[in-house]
Amino acid sequence: MHLHNDYIIFQQFIDKYIDQGFLNINRDDPFMVDMESTLRARKQFFYIGDLIHIRILFTSNMCEDMIGIYPETLDPGNLYKATHPSDLHRMNLSRLRLFKTGTDLLEQKNGPVFYSIPFYLIGKDGKPLHILFQGYIFYSKIPHETVFVLFVHTDISDLQIPKHLYHHYIGNDASVFRVPDESLLDNGYTFSEREFEILQLLALGMCSDKIAEKLFLSTHTVNTHRRNLLKKSNKSFTHELVIELMEKGIL
Repeated sequence: MHLHNDYIIFQQFIDKYIDQGFLNINRDDPFMVDMESTLRARKQFFYIGDLIHIRILFTSNMCEDMIGIYPETLDPGNLYKATHPSDLHRMNLSRLRLFKTGTDLLEQKNGPVFYSIPFYLIGKDGKPLHILFQGYIFYSKIPHETVFVLFVHTDISDLQIPKHLYHHYIGNDASVFRVPDESLLDNGYTFSEREFEILQLLALGMCSDKIAEKLFLSTHTVNTHRRNLLKKSNKSFTHELVIELMEKGIL
């Protein structure tokens, strides 16, 4: 699999350390020193883990600077605790889907699969930190049969992202595994404030007439918003969109 030039360093990391199972990596190795310098400039940290045995094997140094957790002590539990309360539900759903992806790859012995979704973590200063999680999930027989996941975490707080933009990707498109920018995050749904409000009410089982009454709109206006939602999501029925967003933890 050819990765984007931005992220060739991660393929080099995998090639260099996979034989030792990503354990006992010398942080003073010139390769790692150069890699850490690149990650610091990009406001990134990464970890690589064994998805089948639910174990983080190595974490880069910027983990401490960004979320206040020493890299040697990062595990799935304290990473989960670092998730902002507003995103815990989405995080739970995403973790379940991630583990299923790992199981599928182990059974099928194929891949890789790429994963991209933003979450709010609690930063080292205790304030919310907008982080894009980008995963590279792959089956390997070396040094033993398992599925590894390399997750890159990027601080995207400085990017101009609409309030109701929902970027969520799991699939085989390697182009999502690169340094994030606004164009990468635009791969998802973007809703206006009113559209999202209507989606929330649809999720409660309300019809257009009831929504119009609650929001002091005409039924015609509500139905126009519903048609726009279908156009944006390429769905035939709004309940399909509502179900998808609920499964992703957005509603």
